[in-house]
Amino acid sequence: MKRSFKAVIFCVIWVFLLRSEIMAEESVLLRVKALQEVAKRSNGGAMGCGVGSFKLYVGKESKNITAGLDAIHVFGKEINIEDLKIILKSRIDSYNNKQSVMYGDFSDLCYVTLDTVKYGLDPTTIPILENLLQDPSGAIKGWCVISLIYMAENNGELKKRIEGIFFPQDAIKEAAGRGTEIPSWIKIK
Repeated sequence: MKRSFKAVIFCVIWVFLLRSEIMAEESVLLRVKALQEVAKRSNGGAMGCGVGSFKLYVGKESKNITAGLDAIHVFGKEINIEDLKIILKSRIDSYNNKQSVMYGDFSDLCYVTLDTVKYGLDPTTIPILENLLQDPSGAIKGWCVISLIYMAENNGELKKRIEGIFFPQDAIKEAAGRGTEIPSWIKIK
């Protein structure tokens, strides 16, 4: 009897956690159009310019980040990197799925997301960013390069992984056009 009670409790907890994860993913995806509009206004300067501080949660760790205000305007003062990864994965899904909530022009939201995700120095974001190098938007490709360079320059372990990526020429041009110095270790297709 005790064993089956523990099994039931375990199942209830597991279903609750799974449901919470699914709800979190649905929640951020339901907001992408509104987030894109805020990102557009923020990027255009309509919400004010400057620097601010926010907490970026990466797993169980929280990092205090001081950066431009775009991330705070769009995501708030407490940001979970998992939400950012959901947005970016949905963008990748949109390449083959016209029904995706990220299908179309979401370059402003992707810029703010990419500019924020880099501060997490999270190795699980590298494959996502590598896939985004194929995005139809030149702006997204450029910011992806900028984020990967930042991550490599700020973490030796990540640099080893990022050095193995072959960057598309057009993505490199987009990043350079935004004032980013392209390091000599970058491999270009």
